[in-house]
Amino acid sequence: MKSQEKLKNNNQDDTESSVIEAVVNNPELVDQISRRPEIQQATIQILSQHSGPLPSAVDLAHYDALIPNGADRIMKLTENQQQMSFEIAKQEQSHKENELSLISRGQHYGFSLAVLFMLIAAFLIVQGFGIAGVTMLVTEIAGLVALFLFSAKNMKNNSKK
Repeated sequence: MKSQEKLKNNNQDDTESSVIEAVVNNPELVDQISRRPEIQQATIQILSQHSGPLPSAVDLAHYDALIPNGADRIMKLTENQQQMSFEIAKQEQSHKENELSLISRGQHYGFSLAVLFMLIAAFLIVQGFGIAGVTMLVTEIAGLVALFLFSAKNMKNNSKK
């Protein structure tokens, strides 16, 4: 019984080898065979869809079979890419925080200078230098108004981008 199975397996191996050899020698055979109705009915089309940073598990297995440690290399590549994305997001957040800090500090300095100039203008007016004090006060107020208008316009332009 075992000898019959061996003989059957040998015959099957010989048949497969001869079919492979025939296809290698004449590649048009594959096209001719695929046009036969019984083959077309037996053809199964598999459509799969995958979304994500990694290939599907089946694709990973194929990569691993083709490339030594292919799946592991793809996993490391994806992990490195994700880590880099996190670091970039962290840096962007840090830059935004620094920018807000600078803006806030600038506003504090600007307010302090505005108060200082108002006090100097008031002092000049009290000391009898009314024209100089009023001129200084009006100039300061005009500068502050221009600054606020420019800031509002700049913010509108930035929000459109």
